[in-house]
Amino acid sequence: MICGSSTFPYLYKGGYKYLHCPKCSLFFMNPLPTSEELLLFYSKDYFEKPENDLYTYRCGYDNYEEFMSFKKTFYEFLLKEINHYMVRDILDVGAAYGGFVSFLNERGVQASGIEISEFATRRAQENGIDITCASLESFANGTNVVKSFDMLCMLDVFEHFYDYTKVFMGSRSLLKANGLLLIITPSSNSTAARILKKKWYHFLPPQHTHIFNEQNIIDLLSKYDFKVISSSYISKQFSLKYFLHIFEGWSHIKLPKYLVRRFGNFVFTFPMRDNMMIIARKI
Repeated sequence: MICGSSTFPYLYKGGYKYLHCPKCSLFFMNPLPTSEELLLFYSKDYFEKPENDLYTYRCGYDNYEEFMSFKKTFYEFLLKEINHYMVRDILDVGAAYGGFVSFLNERGVQASGIEISEFATRRAQENGIDITCASLESFANGTNVVKSFDMLCMLDVFEHFYDYTKVFMGSRSLLKANGLLLIITPSSNSTAARILKKKWYHFLPPQHTHIFNEQNIIDLLSKYDFKVISSSYISKQFSLKYFLHIFEGWSHIKLPKYLVRRFGNFVFTFPMRDNMMIIARKI
């Protein structure tokens, strides 16, 4: 997809196959899920684990509402980065319940969002948050869209895309001249990825369709006339409840419920730093 070289099977997981390009080190699912399959996947069960099956694992969230409650520190970190670029008009791509949009608006930054999940969009709209149910490409092609954003934020969503040509064409049409992309996505070159290899927890089909590293994401962006101006590894915060939910799905080990009841609200910084933050400018 990036360098055009031959690719080879790397991993079979959950009925899906990841290929690997040894030249540019891109990992990607083949065949890719259809847009219809992804829409079905991002249903209510993705955001709220069904009560009648305590150990259902959809590679999603135990309870997304609770997950949002400990994001403020991370949002403050992002706002400091955003303020370096004098950004005042932001579109959050993959906005879910609209937590980041609400946070920005409360701090004087004009923000709105788009989300492909009808369930998540309804939850955001019920709280009065400006979220539109649309993919990036369909939103960009909308006749009533004012195409004048300073920045598009793609927080933990870049690895979910399946057609990057449409993503970048849509991004270019929505951004002002010299507009910015802020991307946070896992890096296959991180220490955790290199240690865990095929056991790395970011191989999550069908939601994680592509896994990048610092160099191949730069190469991909340059193909669509975006220049990377900043690249760094970042740490994230998690509640113990969310971390244990992810651990159960990754290890298939059922943990005692009292751990969640007693310690679930404890928030900690995950030290692996296996996500990268990329800021790129439209040229």
